[in-house]
Amino acid sequence: MARLNDESLSGSSPPTKVESLDRLLVSLFSTTTALRGFLRDLPDGADLESSVPEGTSRANLAHAATLVLLSRGTVDTEFFSRLTRKFPGRRSRIAETARVFGLEAPTAEPVAGSSDSGDPVGSLLVDNWLLQDVANFFQGRLDPQPAPYLEIDPATDSHSYRRGWAISSQVESVLSFVTELVLRDHLSVEQEFADAWLGNDDGLDSLVHTALVRPVRVSTDWARFKQRRGHIVNQLCVTQSLRAVQAQIEQDFAARRPASEPMHSQVVYGTAGNLARSALLGVPHLPHPLRKYLLMQTSFSGRDAVALVQGWIQRERAALFERVMPAGLLRSAHATVAPIAVLALRESRDTSDLLRVALQLRDYHAPLREWLAYYQRALQIEDPAALMECNEMLASLECFIHRSPNIKEYGQLCYDFCAQRYSEEPEAAQRLDTATSLGTLVFAPKGEAVLRQFLQKCDLTPDLEDAAVEGFRIREQQTGRPTGSMGT
Repeated sequence: MARLNDESLSGSSPPTKVESLDRLLVSLFSTTTALRGFLRDLPDGADLESSVPEGTSRANLAHAATLVLLSRGTVDTEFFSRLTRKFPGRRSRIAETARVFGLEAPTAEPVAGSSDSGDPVGSLLVDNWLLQDVANFFQGRLDPQPAPYLEIDPATDSHSYRRGWAISSQVESVLSFVTELVLRDHLSVEQEFADAWLGNDDGLDSLVHTALVRPVRVSTDWARFKQRRGHIVNQLCVTQSLRAVQAQIEQDFAARRPASEPMHSQVVYGTAGNLARSALLGVPHLPHPLRKYLLMQTSFSGRDAVALVQGWIQRERAALFERVMPAGLLRSAHATVAPIAVLALRESRDTSDLLRVALQLRDYHAPLREWLAYYQRALQIEDPAALMECNEMLASLECFIHRSPNIKEYGQLCYDFCAQRYSEEPEAAQRLDTATSLGTLVFAPKGEAVLRQFLQKCDLTPDLEDAAVEGFRIREQQTGRPTGSMGT
């Protein structure tokens, strides 16, 4: 079972072929029976299966299978294509390993009725505006200009724009993107608007090349899309003032004039369009921070396991810091940063190093990503038994966190729980890896100090550094909700 340590994040050497294939097999096959069945279906499968040991753990079997497959020259393009056909929703993960072997990313026949974004269970639709911010950040193009945040006042049935800073939304875009890159099987973007960032940064382009980020054509049914977008616009325009501006903008569009209020068009109309695409794809949506700020003031939500678990992690972190922080410090305002982003920032030498560290974290948290996909599938099909199991696991881990002074003791409690709760050893090991990942995130540093140390490497002025951090505080204080993806 993988364990996070400083060496695993700071080492610069790429994984070997043995390590890459070993990890891939462990992440794909949840039982020894499933892995043996796959080996049996390969050419000379009976001989391959007889060459690996009986009665061993899933991890040991995966390692033994890796050595046998490599020694016999079985790992070729067809091998990875077989894996892709068996696990079409894991194409990006399989492609990563294929490239370690110098092979082209394999393709799988599309499943009838599916979209070109792949398996929706592990996907997320990312705002192209957000990715434009990310590309600019990685290229050192930091935005020092003010940025308007739309605020709704239900008491006066009106809205206004609060002055914030673009650097704050830019940093939030980067940290949100890193977090979702670790927790999702792959990220989708609307192909039509990808030119805003595609080709501007080698790091992001490499993620497209390995299919971790996938530009897709969401829908060619314009009438259906327009109807869905119009319905969402009506839900977003919750005040009389917003409805009046929206009516004027629609008149502008009908007359082919520039929008009279371009920021309203970009925030409200753009948000509605992305949510409509999200609904048509059947996946959650990660909006740009200015759009997310609007959504967090509305009732929009969805069935997103990753967002639910991130909310659980944030609540547990808040309770943990309430127990351990000195009273004076607890009362002062401190930004709380998503823990995966904290770990990525802490281990990165500079902005150019951030994606490399994120991909290492992605590898470490593969068991958690698998469990989140299991949880998401249970939410989508409303499977009561699977939902109960997931909820019971989180409730048990919550008790362990409250009883543990440190992550070491928490880990022992998790080990005892998984050994007793799950009768089959592979399942117990997989759930223990998931519990360990969740504990690593809950016990991560609070984040503001790490964020400031990272921002100092970006050569920001003290004023802009303060503005970037202050944005996190303001959104926490005014919305009272954890940040994250939005439902469909």
